[in-house]
Amino acid sequence: MIQDQKKPGFEFMAPLVADMVQDDPLKRPTMDEVISRFEDIRRRLSSWKLRSRVYNQKDHPIVGFFRTISHWTRRIVFIINRVPPTPSPL
Repeated sequence: MIQDQKKPGFEFMAPLVADMVQDDPLKRPTMDEVISRFEDIRRRLSSWKLRSRVYNQKDHPIVGFFRTISHWTRRIVFIINRVPPTPSPL
């Protein structure tokens, strides 16, 4: 099931997701543990990784090319305007 939903670049989430979908509910982490582990994962990721484009492997190469151009345009504008890669709580 999870294999069908793969997106390149999210391998860093695999251990947390595997724990969250355990067949035995007692083996699954609590929401507090999930939040803590996710924050730890997010903190270790670079700004570059956090701004990387998520893409579908089945996209036609021409479609992918134009989406990449659009992504890089937005990415550069965000960097110039010093917009953080992830929102911060108020």
